[in-house]
Amino acid sequence: MRHVLMMAAKFVGLVCVALFGFLILLIATNGLGGGWPAAMATVAASALVWWAFTLRPPVRLPGKIVLAVPAALSLLTVWLCVPVASQQRQFQAPSSVAERRFWSLPTGSRLAYWHVEPRPGAPERAEPIVFVHGGPGGYAGEYNRRFLARLASDGYDVWVYDQAGGGDSDLLPETAYSHERNVADFKAVLDEIGAPKVSVISQSYGAMILASGLADPTIRARIAKAVFVEPGAYDFSVLDRVPEQNLYGGAKPYGSVPAADRAASALAQPRVLLGLLLPRGNQFLGQDEAANAFGGADMREQRYRSYCAADADRVDVNALPIGLNLKANFAINQQGATEKRSLKAALAGSRVPAMVMLGECSYVGRGYQTALIDDYPAIDRVAYVTGVGHSIWNGLDQHDAVALRALEEFFAGTPPTIRNYPTKADVPEFLRERK
Repeated sequence: MRHVLMMAAKFVGLVCVALFGFLILLIATNGLGGGWPAAMATVAASALVWWAFTLRPPVRLPGKIVLAVPAALSLLTVWLCVPVASQQRQFQAPSSVAERRFWSLPTGSRLAYWHVEPRPGAPERAEPIVFVHGGPGGYAGEYNRRFLARLASDGYDVWVYDQAGGGDSDLLPETAYSHERNVADFKAVLDEIGAPKVSVISQSYGAMILASGLADPTIRARIAKAVFVEPGAYDFSVLDRVPEQNLYGGAKPYGSVPAADRAASALAQPRVLLGLLLPRGNQFLGQDEAANAFGGADMREQRYRSYCAADADRVDVNALPIGLNLKANFAINQQGATEKRSLKAALAGSRVPAMVMLGECSYVGRGYQTALIDDYPAIDRVAYVTGVGHSIWNGLDQHDAVALRALEEFFAGTPPTIRNYPTKADVPEFLRERK
């Protein structure tokens, strides 16, 4: 019995050296050299401990084989250090809509942008339009630029940019990513454009940036009209006031993701997960590798989640703006909800006219989205667009025309073609019906 207990203790000891020892070394070295020094030290330590455990008292061959199993786990640490994707930066193909240029902002960010000028001879519009994309860590993409160019054809001066760390914009040190930095960059972008006032179209996480901007009087004074397209979780305090059963809509008709695709996701790869969970700024997993690991499986999943089921297999995946800097995304999302909880009171003083656009097949919590309708006093109209999901303009059928008409009617101040629904008064029923 004593012999069995000793073998068990040695077995557990070797497991701890092989696994926990690697993690401790990885954190202590901040992932130096992609984790290779920590892995090599772990293998050497496991071999040394295995030798010591089998030397005194002497262990026969069957026992040595048993103890070799946890020692061999140390070889997994070598596997974890093998890159899962290219470590070189990938850039977008040249745009068919406008030339890519760069702003070097006083915040220290260098952002890629595209300026789509009004069509010659088109009616002159009062304010330029700025598009703020989703994420965090995402980018605008050709897909959005092509749609927004239709506003330029109608006379609007359109500006589209990639947020820091996303798309073609320069990366930041991982410790520099924050929601506050994105808001500061947004303010600097308005300064670069130089117009007295602009209208802003924000999508998904971009709506959080816009909401934070509207809560800042110096930014709010620069905004003529605001559009929140499929806003994300702008205010986590909604959890305190919306019944959990009503937080999300009912069974949404977006497609189901094949199990094989889920398994191939970047977040299913141990190296990527470990690199995201380690302290920010670690050298184990670079931003480029993490972004490149977000590949075909993730794009297919995003396609299924962003469209109604009938459209999920009709979408050009290569045109979708769904590349993601996972490290920027995690860094910003890990900030928590503190700044989001403070927005309700700050927004109460804003009188900038605003419109919310919601897709029927959205996967975003309805409680989060309708909190914006509840809290923002100057919501002029809400457009509940049927037949679309999180990607309201999707290039299919009449959907782009419907979205374009809703935007143009709002900017022009003409009555909406789409029913103004749900209004603030409609929100309780809207949530109860789980639409």
